[in-house]
Order: sequence, then C-alpha cells, then structure tokens
Amino acid sequence: MPSPFSRRALMVALATASTAGAPLAGALAAMPVPGAPPPAPLLEGWQRFRRAFLRPEGRVVDTGNQGVSHSEGQGWALYCAERCDDRVHFDRIWNWTRQVLSRPQDRLLAWRYMPGGINPVPDRNNAADGDLFIAASLLLAGQRWGRRPIPMRGPPSRGTCCACCCARWRGAPCCCPRSMASRRRTMWS
Repeated sequence: MPSPFSRRALMVALATASTAGAPLAGALAAMPVPGAPPPAPLLEGWQRFRRAFLRPEGRVVDTGNQGVSHSEGQGWALYCAERCDDRVHFDRIWNWTRQVLSRPQDRLLAWRYMPGGINPVPDRNNAADGDLFIAASLLLAGQRWGRRPIPMRGPPSRGTCCACCCARWRGAPCCCPRSMASRRRTMWS
C-alpha cells in the first residue's frame, strides 16, 4: 500500500520533535524524564507513522522498498514508541523483532525481513545501526517503565555490538556495518 508520507521524512520529524531545543550533539543521547508527557508534535508524528508503516503484528514496513522490514526501522519505531510512552506498541514491535530477526549465534539481529519468500530472512547478517538503535531503545524503555523490557536472552548490548562490529582499521577503532565475526581483524572493546 503506497503511503503519502516518506518513511525517512517521518523518522526525521519524529526525532526532531522528540529532541526539540536540545543541542544536536546531545539530542539522541538525551534521556527522557520518566513519566514526562511527550510533546504534541511527537505524538502526532508517531500516530501518522503508525498508520502509514506499522503492521498490527509490530512489523515496520518499508513501503518504498517492496514491503521489506529492516532492523533500523524496527529500532527507530521502538525509540519513537518509548518517547511517546506507548508501551503497547513498543512491546508489539519488540516481540515481532525478537521473534523474527533474532540470530541464534549471538544477541544481535538479522538486518532484513523479506515478506512472501520461502525464507523471509535469507541473510542472517546484522546491521550495526539497527542493533544500536534497538539496544538504546530497550535501555530507555527500561528506565521509563521501571522494568527490563526483555525477559529472555536480553537485548543487543554495547558489549555485544562492540565485540561483533568493532575493529581496528589503520590503527584506529571503527564501527563496521555488520558483524565481522567471520573475518580476521584486531578487536577492541
């Protein structure tokens, strides 16, 4: 179903509304005040985003890319649900993400879901940006709602992301776009 809204434009608007007035460097790192009501523009943007891109089961659909879903989109939706104090949609999004994108070998997530295929997750590689968005959202949710949002294996953590996605390149640390576990490299943590 084509959407009149650009997914990226809505994500930018949501992030901007949630951090209005904060300096850019600290905007995404700013912690919400538990129980603080979200600003009206953020709530309005979140409602539009949900109508346009969120399926009832918790899957965020990339309408501009054959209806696939990405860990990055799932992470942004978790972030926005937390910022809007929307526990119902947060749990729904996280449950779908965990059930469908979990990788058996670590606590990271597969980067893409392709509906309609025999194997809808044919590439089990992760994407560091999606893992980090999701980990940050889960930490924020734990602070906001006063409990750990994940009772099972746990979220992708900073340690897991660093162990799998960080390496030294030309002597300097860098964050690789996906797990480098199958390649030779010098790790740092």
